[in-house]
Amino acid sequence: MEKARVVVAGGSFAGVAAARALSARQFQVAVVDPSPDFEFLPMLHELVSGRKTPSQLTLSRERLIREAGHLWVPDRVEGLDLGAGRADLSSGKSLPFDFCVACTGGRANTHGIPGADRFARPLSGVEGCRAMGERIETLARTGKPFSVVIVGGGLEGVETLGEILRAHRAAPGISLHLVEAGDRLLAETPLVLDRRVRELCRGLPVTLHVP
Repeated sequence: MEKARVVVAGGSFAGVAAARALSARQFQVAVVDPSPDFEFLPMLHELVSGRKTPSQLTLSRERLIREAGHLWVPDRVEGLDLGAGRADLSSGKSLPFDFCVACTGGRANTHGIPGADRFARPLSGVEGCRAMGERIETLARTGKPFSVVIVGGGLEGVETLGEILRAHRAAPGISLHLVEAGDRLLAETPLVLDRRVRELCRGLPVTLHVP
């Protein structure tokens, strides 16, 4: 029996999980993603303190997909023709499919805040978080007063605050600000964690801006 052809657009967590869930005995799967590196996103905040290095948070995307018996295509899906069953790629090539799985992820949303796209750094991607950590390290080494503002008091924001404190809490002149629009920190967790974070921040160079 001829195998069903599947194109998976995007090779991060969802794309790799989708591919690995499909049996190579039944499906001919091509995962399309331009980057050779699979990034382990849950620990990105540890790059900010230097506790983790980029090499510790990247794996070979090709190896992960090949282990499942599938093909990695180093390209980008630019368009889908569902009627023809065709994925058009940046290279000008195309891939035929019987099924297509879209796993293209999301983008940082600055909600139209003036200047945010230009001056703020999103906590996304190994390289971006590494650069963020290097920038804070450079500021800390000057010995001059400097301020870091973290927008968002969810899990990522609080984890990033913790990593900066881990590495630089004793830096002269450091001032940390955590801004949250909601009425509490870590809104998706038990209320006790909000109280605990507030307690831990007392006596530290941290200002919590929470309504």
